[in-house]
Amino acid sequence: MGRDRRRGTLVLLLVVASAAVVGGAATAGATSADGATATDAAPRVVALLPNPVAAGDAGEYVRLRLPRGNWTLSDGEDRIRIERGRAGAVLVTDDPEAIVAPPNGSVVAAPLSLSNAGERLVLRRGGPDGTVVDEVAYADAPEGERWLRDADGGDRWRPVGYAPRDPVALGAANATAFVLPDAPGAAVEPIRRAEDRVLLAGYTFASERVADDLIAARERGVRVRVLLDGAPVGGITDVQARLLDRLVDAGVDVRVVSGPHARFRYHHAKYAVADDAAVVSTENWKPSGTGGADNRGGAWCSGRRRRPTPSRSCSPPTVAGATPSRGGRSAPAGRSRTRSRRPAATPAGTRRRRSASSARRC
Repeated sequence: MGRDRRRGTLVLLLVVASAAVVGGAATAGATSADGATATDAAPRVVALLPNPVAAGDAGEYVRLRLPRGNWTLSDGEDRIRIERGRAGAVLVTDDPEAIVAPPNGSVVAAPLSLSNAGERLVLRRGGPDGTVVDEVAYADAPEGERWLRDADGGDRWRPVGYAPRDPVALGAANATAFVLPDAPGAAVEPIRRAEDRVLLAGYTFASERVADDLIAARERGVRVRVLLDGAPVGGITDVQARLLDRLVDAGVDVRVVSGPHARFRYHHAKYAVADDAAVVSTENWKPSGTGGADNRGGAWCSGRRRRPTPSRSCSPPTVAGATPSRGGRSAPAGRSRTRSRRPAATPAGTRRRRSASSARRC
């Protein structure tokens, strides 16, 4: 629980017709990430965040969809009365400034305290003895995840800031299948031909040849970005750290997915987008995985010879607060949500590993 509960009953009357808006005003008819719309008439609890990663659980909230009228939200101990002059989304929280990736809604600042171990919330029409119009319950709230209600009445937990993306149909494309080490040039040829962008993603990175191709692309004016796992099994090798430093020094945007509160635990995909071509591989970006004799792998390359448009752009996520630094650590601006690098100590007889010194952490 974020903070000690008050005993007794606390009644708070709030008029939110002129309340501040976090994340932009809800637009009539617009659908939010949790499926609620501002024009839906039924009062409903649509989302809640009981267990933020911040100290003291700062930034807890309950998101409601309310028509005009008077309403009471209760958890069995505290009661929060809300008066609505218009229909729309309402965000009830005890600390509006602490909310990370706030959803749309008029803010109601109230002494909200949600239990991490489980809670039942009841929404009533009118006062504390009014008709129950909705109630929800949860148990064992995962840290840093929101409880969301599905359109069909089900519920699920989802990391803060994560919104699923639907598949995008691109129409007909030419595809070429190839195997490694038989066709060592197939994986890197699209990078060498790129004129606008190269977006490379992988689990690990240790290929001098691919690093040279990325730097050459950057030097001819191509936008180059790299996204990798920040904590692969065995750690980040000295070779990878050195190559990533080279890329950063050349102006390549290098980022890693890492930290105890990362939205995803692993980043295991291996692919590259070069202009309108895509290379999808089974192999890591290392010598044996890009044509060396050690790995037997497969991949395919597809693309249309057409200039990319902004609507079709694919980019690594932008991470607020992370800035590149030297010496093996990121320098977060404001609240840090990343973990420190792996300890230098390793079991006897193994090679010493370290984190890349210039990569951004996501």
